[in-house]
Amino acid sequence: MSYTYMVRLKPIDGYYFGGEKTLGEGDAQNYYVKSNRLPQVSALVGIIRYEILRQKGLLSYDPKQEGKLDEVERLIGRQGFSMDEGGPETFGIIQKLSPLFVENRQEGQFYTPLPLDDGVKVSLLEEKCSFSPTSTQALVTDLEGYDPKTYNNYRYWVSGDGHKLCEDEIFYTREQVGITKNGKPENEKDAFFKLVLMGLNEAFNFAFQLETGERMDEVRQGLCTLGGNRSIFRMDLTKQEEAIDFCTYFQKLKREGRLLLLGDAYLKDEERDQLPFFWGTSTCNRYIVTKHDKAHHWRKPDKTEKLYHLLARGGVIYNVSAESIQSPRLNNVGLNIFI
Repeated sequence: MSYTYMVRLKPIDGYYFGGEKTLGEGDAQNYYVKSNRLPQVSALVGIIRYEILRQKGLLSYDPKQEGKLDEVERLIGRQGFSMDEGGPETFGIIQKLSPLFVENRQEGQFYTPLPLDDGVKVSLLEEKCSFSPTSTQALVTDLEGYDPKTYNNYRYWVSGDGHKLCEDEIFYTREQVGITKNGKPENEKDAFFKLVLMGLNEAFNFAFQLETGERMDEVRQGLCTLGGNRSIFRMDLTKQEEAIDFCTYFQKLKREGRLLLLGDAYLKDEERDQLPFFWGTSTCNRYIVTKHDKAHHWRKPDKTEKLYHLLARGGVIYNVSAESIQSPRLNNVGLNIFI
């Protein structure tokens, strides 16, 4: 049996979700850094795993106590998020996460980035042209309705009923100037110039759907930290009587002959090279992987970083079937969801 919940995250103030450019250390430090609008999938998986352990009273336990470690692994899995082949299908009792959306809770509407081809008719040539030794792609012959001087689809979000909002109506930015790493303003070498935080306007929050194999608290309201600088969010976790099929919810955005990305998508290099035509951008996904030993050790675990380039939500793919680029394992964390 599965249980469905809606997870809502509302930032208390400005938040920071790091990208490839961070404050850094030493020669790699930067003096201007801007937050991403949305968190990575690995962060969402992590906050749910944390919440499950909190509810079960297992955030702090003696690993030598018989059965405790086995119970933790049963609840949240032994391995965290991984994009690699052979990564976990599920995480303990966590069965599935939907893509993350922006929600106007007062209106009961969910928003996703406006399709980049909205208002444009894309025509492809029948002839093929090779751009690399491994790819055969179709050329674009016409973008009817596209004017580079006025094109601004990337600035808009759209609801399931087609209502469009400019990003400035949803998000705001707030700057922090003169941040120091070590708390000593006089040390100019370690002073950072500007950090741009993101925020959500009053009516909006982040939301995603969660399916579990075991019942959680039916209503949970509290504070949690997410992202860089331990940004504070209010998390509401509410049981859903009926799951929402977001592919059906956003059905009005569907077009014949092309796929719209409702969530970011990961394709292998050879799969990406074979796409006839993709209109969109890439987004970096970097996360930390912890190496697990069979037995528990008190030493600090070994950690490595993984970097992947994903196709960003809102992009569109032409002349490809969803089945050919879907991955059930990635679908379970809200990736590679197409309509």
